[in-house]
Amino acid sequence: MTSFSPFYWRSSTKKTCSPAWNETFFLTLSHTKQEEEISFSFYDQCMFKKDLYLGKWVIKLSEIIAKEKFEETRQLTYECAAKRTMSLVPATFTVSMVFYENKGQPEIRPSLKNLIKETPLPPLPALPRSNTLESDMTVPSKEDNQIYIRGKKLYVLGAKLDISDCWDFKSAKTKEENFVIVKVVPPAIMNDEYLLISNEIKILNKIDSPYCVKLIDRVFEKEQLIEDSPFYLIYDPFRHNLFQLVHKKIHKVFKNQEKHHVFLTKHLSRAFEVTVNGLHYLHNNYICHRNITPKSIWLGYDGIWKLSCFEHAVDLGDEKEKEVAFPGQFEFRAPEVLSGKKSSFSMDMWSFGVTVYYCFEKGFPFQTENDIQILLNPENDVVLNYVSDIPPIYKEMISSLILVDVHKRWNIDHLLKFVNKMKN
Repeated sequence: MTSFSPFYWRSSTKKTCSPAWNETFFLTLSHTKQEEEISFSFYDQCMFKKDLYLGKWVIKLSEIIAKEKFEETRQLTYECAAKRTMSLVPATFTVSMVFYENKGQPEIRPSLKNLIKETPLPPLPALPRSNTLESDMTVPSKEDNQIYIRGKKLYVLGAKLDISDCWDFKSAKTKEENFVIVKVVPPAIMNDEYLLISNEIKILNKIDSPYCVKLIDRVFEKEQLIEDSPFYLIYDPFRHNLFQLVHKKIHKVFKNQEKHHVFLTKHLSRAFEVTVNGLHYLHNNYICHRNITPKSIWLGYDGIWKLSCFEHAVDLGDEKEKEVAFPGQFEFRAPEVLSGKKSSFSMDMWSFGVTVYYCFEKGFPFQTENDIQILLNPENDVVLNYVSDIPPIYKEMISSLILVDVHKRWNIDHLLKFVNKMKN
């Protein structure tokens, strides 16, 4: 009997899987006995560091649809159907199980080398000097924390930034003492993750807007471009994201709640206005973001809020474009996404509406199984409950965006007119 080593769907310190609706993911298998049952716990890792237990699956290898013989020299892929015993969205889930031999890890396909050659980047622009940043952006000078490219030390990694649940971000500085933001991509990258990274690079090379984050550089740690080397994406520096603003992580908390509410509403209004302008730019260029959340909206050091996290974005104007993975965080997904429909600009409108709602309420409008069932029926009316004192004009915005019927939901032009009217 051949023994295979486990291979996780995503690298994670908690070692949990977070597969999305109708999305391929990977299981851990100890051996390949035909009638052996595989039991494992299924988690959906929520955006805000909360692991929501959805149920336990038991899958029999005898239920495998595509049957092949186990061979030592091949990567084996099987698909089987499994049903969750407890779930927010009761449904049959298609699971792709990929087994690898103990002899070694699979190579990354296609190679990141090809991506580097296909999409050259412009020279590194001048960035804010290090003395303009807060003290928490300090950078150590240890040799192990330095990134090399062409044999020269161009970047030095600094503190880890708590801005994403899926990727590791760190502050860094250039040899000119300018600060940047670095996404660290581990060498043992999965095929799904590779597609996300390559898609992000491709999308960011297509767009040029002050309302969208800029990709400055891509760097391999070693001089030779080899598969076992970490990969780094270098971005414009930013101060904080919308999630950190909402949860009081970056500003002084006012003892007077009324003053704090005025302060927060003022900054949220500016963030929403710029985000709408960013979405207007993207949609006019046929780009659907597919991952609008409070953590994907960053405040740059130029004082402008910017859209980021373009891993799931798709160019709807390119007929050859293939959508990668599943769009966005679960709580921000539009009903048509849960129904398995193709991407459209309307899903960005829904996600933005949920983002606005969350920023005021610090919670989600839909979380229970009954909520999900309502969303899956376009004839049902959405009832939104508010706990905080949201300005009436934002309630109107939210109620016009969080609509199950996509034909009634505002598009970006309608939303932009509404925001401009608010500003005036």
